[in-house]
Amino acid sequence: MPLCKQTMFILAGAGACALALAGCTRQSADAGAAAPYRFEGQPRAILEPVAIKVSRDPKLFVGPSGTIYLLAVHGQHGESQLGLSISHDGGDTFGLPVPVSARGASINSHGENSPVLAATPTEIYAVWEQTGQQGNELMFARSLSFGHHFEPPVRVTDKRKPSFNGYATAAVAPNGDVYVVWLDGRDAPALPDTFSLYLARSRDRGASFDPNVSVASGTCPCCRPAIAIGADGGLHVFWRKVYPDNIRDIAVSTSLDGGHTFSEPVRVAEDNWQINGCPDSGPAAAVSRGRLYVAWMTETTSQRPGVKLSWSDDGGKAFAPARDASQSILDANRPALAVADNGDLLLAFHGRSESTGKAWSPLTPFVVSVSRDRNLSIPGGVSEGAKPGTHASVAMGTAGRVFVAWTARSEGASHVLLSRGRKQN
Repeated sequence: MPLCKQTMFILAGAGACALALAGCTRQSADAGAAAPYRFEGQPRAILEPVAIKVSRDPKLFVGPSGTIYLLAVHGQHGESQLGLSISHDGGDTFGLPVPVSARGASINSHGENSPVLAATPTEIYAVWEQTGQQGNELMFARSLSFGHHFEPPVRVTDKRKPSFNGYATAAVAPNGDVYVVWLDGRDAPALPDTFSLYLARSRDRGASFDPNVSVASGTCPCCRPAIAIGADGGLHVFWRKVYPDNIRDIAVSTSLDGGHTFSEPVRVAEDNWQINGCPDSGPAAAVSRGRLYVAWMTETTSQRPGVKLSWSDDGGKAFAPARDASQSILDANRPALAVADNGDLLLAFHGRSESTGKAWSPLTPFVVSVSRDRNLSIPGGVSEGAKPGTHASVAMGTAGRVFVAWTARSEGASHVLLSRGRKQN
């Protein structure tokens, strides 16, 4: 059982009045303070005004000046293009997408295996999987012009023979180095139906990558890994590890030498989730005020299914007992974490609300705020009228602003929706 040196969450008990977009949320037996963010009245299909009729799988970044960057896949499967749209007016309008992938490239984007965005105040980076002459290729493109132009993409992998690679994620270290981790099929599997976890590091802002490094084996084959980097440059890589008897729990390995070597895996929580298949649900990780956080989904019989949250204060050596972050939201899944400049931490996921009175309400996005003393708010909805949507991306701006984007599907097409919120006093 992971060690815990931390005080347990102290959750105020009394009922809270609802936040959904009109301003209120349900009361939860495990929850304390009401969700502190109020969202706008209706989410919007933000790319339709610039004649993008089909879009999906958004990723968000908000720069220090308030500029919003939206990476998304445009077009139907087989005829897709990866583009970056920019808003300079707080999300009121977005410009025409700037091409990121090469023209004619076949973008692979489904479930958790979708393009990812990493950024600094001056550089924008994108990573995605595409089908090329050498099979599935992991591609990387950079913009050193605040997202107004992208250089030609480069390959991240250095394998000699084609094999699977996908479910990538990326992060930028305090010194500007760029890290990409992904699931890779080049090695003989340590366990049946598993992949290896690989990493590549760029020391020239994405112009090139060092030789690929093997981080771990026996990884769940369709659960995206996660990266969190501390202020000291400590690199923490989380993934869903396959333990004996098909138990699939979250593990982390840490590198203190820039990704050259990694510690032995640490099991974040002994959920003992036994599943003979891949749940297509990886962890999310972030560092806030020096504390390492991780969120993930599990569905064991010994605890309520949903999204859990834990943290470490010793650099990933031990983790506090997991908290039930999704609380009474049903079918909660696909967590995402965002950290504001002031250290505020926000968790987003999708799930089904019981407040509709329906046993199977639509999947919609929710957010949970994590306070400085690790209190959790009640999950607050960000989609009025139960606008359905999955795979939410969340980004935090200055002065308590928060932005959530997700994919909604209707009439046979998909659209990127955006909802904006503000922190309530």
